[in-house]
Amino acid sequence: MKKHMHAVLSATAIASSLILVAACDDSTAADAGEGEGEGEGEGEGEGEGEGEGEGEGEGEGEGEACPVGDAVLGNAVLGAGFQVKANVAAPESPSGWASVAVQTIGEQQHVLALSYDLTVSDFGAWPSLAISDAVAADLAPAGDFFASSFLIATADKLVAGFTTSTCTNFVCDGALVFNDRTGNGGNNVVVTAPNNYSAAAFNDDGITRLLVNSAAIGTVAGPGLIGIDDLVTPEASLVATLSGIGERVVVASATTFIGDYADGGTFFAVDNTAIAGAFDEPATSPALPATPFASFSYVAGATSFADSLVVIEAAFDADFVARQSQLAAYTPVRDEAGAITPAATEVILTLDACTTVDFVTTLGSDLLVSLNTNGTSQLVQIARIATP
Repeated sequence: MKKHMHAVLSATAIASSLILVAACDDSTAADAGEGEGEGEGEGEGEGEGEGEGEGEGEGEGEGEACPVGDAVLGNAVLGAGFQVKANVAAPESPSGWASVAVQTIGEQQHVLALSYDLTVSDFGAWPSLAISDAVAADLAPAGDFFASSFLIATADKLVAGFTTSTCTNFVCDGALVFNDRTGNGGNNVVVTAPNNYSAAAFNDDGITRLLVNSAAIGTVAGPGLIGIDDLVTPEASLVATLSGIGERVVVASATTFIGDYADGGTFFAVDNTAIAGAFDEPATSPALPATPFASFSYVAGATSFADSLVVIEAAFDADFVARQSQLAAYTPVRDEAGAITPAATEVILTLDACTTVDFVTTLGSDLLVSLNTNGTSQLVQIARIATP
């Protein structure tokens, strides 16, 4: 049975879908298609009263595409200090993409996509993608479910999550699914995890650990940031309690950012050494030294970029149609007293609603961004311009 996103649990996916359907500027759409009409317009000749001239005739009805400024960027512009390294046409999924991740296999970086049906497609090594309908891994459970908006891809493991419509006091049943990439459903390890909203991989001295925002994982109760340090036989420990639902987690090279899905959200910055310490000495209700980092009106996606938090910010009109989106990197700046402030750098700015930023993820030392212009998406690798 085809699955659909959950109206409460998949806030990131909802934001992305709102951006995807953003229309052209109202004036552009109005000018482009005029509908059918047989107006009797007034005559221009001399003195005979009403003219016989017919109106505009049949119009397009549905409007024309917005004018495009660039074949790759559409009507978006790059911030100073950034460049496009490669681009390919984005693949499509019958059910849509819940998340996209990059998995390093040897020297290659494979682009993986998680559908809302909880199947994973491997499009091959970037940028020589081989778009195919083949399923690399099937993580779907039996019955109806709602895919969570994350896909974790380590060297030999895939991790995704789902929730169901069975909820009590806003806590909805769900689970994490671990797949070893050597097959499909028979290789899945499923661990109970209600309200699993977001997750990120965490590298601790060469050990890949997992941070999941969830109400609980297995017998470990939250709600909170729950750590998993064994992806083969998942064992969890509470890393930090969180205040409320919908938080997302982004792990950068030296800092972990914990923030909200919805509007008015604030991201908090936590030093990764504190995260590692919480793994080593888990407490019942640990209090991480989290510092308010940056607040945003609406966040449609987030990832890491070196030690920066990269956020897709969307601006909406009164009808909640996306009119502009911005991709910006926020780098922690630490003073001598240990205070952390964000230094913002614009990566991409879309000039109108015709081009939007659909999602962003990390591609090695660069960013992989999906830009949608007039309903057509491009996967674009964006890198910093090296300074001499």
